[in-house]
Amino acid sequence: MAKTKLIAWDKASLITAANFILALEEGIRWNITIAKPTRKRTLDQNGLFHKWVGEVAEFQGNTFNQAKGDLKAAFAPKVRNEITGDERPMDTSEMTVEIMSEFMTQILSWAGPFGLYLTNPDDRGRN
Repeated sequence: MAKTKLIAWDKASLITAANFILALEEGIRWNITIAKPTRKRTLDQNGLFHKWVGEVAEFQGNTFNQAKGDLKAAFAPKVRNEITGDERPMDTSEMTVEIMSEFMTQILSWAGPFGLYLTNPDDRGRN
């Protein structure tokens, strides 16, 4: 089996990770590492995300803030308020490099079938 990396941020994703571990073949020695990520998303990731938000807003005819809210609502992990039980999309400033990468990959995958070309990171600043 190839190296597998799981990212969990809420109870549902933790259960998915636990089920993955429970499904591993018995009789084989597995190395399992669990670590709390600490690296916040990078400024480059944030800058590219905001570029994409502008491109999505223009494509849909929405405002920047509307497009940003829609993208976060659709693709960002949910954060649960432990007091009220309410859920909200995770803010990008709370995301780690890994979670932001997964979030942006989902946006990129969503955009393609609509014919929406989102800026490639290598193209930034080359207009």
